[in-house]
Amino acid sequence: MNEMILATARDYIEKAVAKNKDVPDAQNAAVSAAFVDSISKELSGGSLKGNLASGLVGGVLGNLSGGQTANASNNSLVNTLSKPVIDTIVKKTGLSNLVVQNVVSSILPGLLSSLTKNMGSNAGNVAGGLLGKILKK
Repeated sequence: MNEMILATARDYIEKAVAKNKDVPDAQNAAVSAAFVDSISKELSGGSLKGNLASGLVGGVLGNLSGGQTANASNNSLVNTLSKPVIDTIVKKTGLSNLVVQNVVSSILPGLLSSLTKNMGSNAGNVAGGLLGKILKK
């Protein structure tokens, strides 16, 4: 299941980065790879692990199973993922923090919305399984 989610995320991120005018064309592949790498690490127990235990679970499940993607930019998951994703992209690409913040803030809510839609009615089960794996690590 993680592979399916990462494949969906990779596809979405690559397309969104290519369309983003803030990212120089020569940096598209590097930004996409760093974005996917960071998301993968966070889903594998990065900064999400502690936050899940302290109440983020409800927000994650609410977002994934409730379809509340319109306010995804105000979602706890978006806020939790943003800093490590930004830090990783800045470190790996050398782009400015401001440029990367703009890129991540324009892509991350849509990515979560896309993942939610792709999981459909199974979102709660998938989210529960992912959260269980994260909390075990």
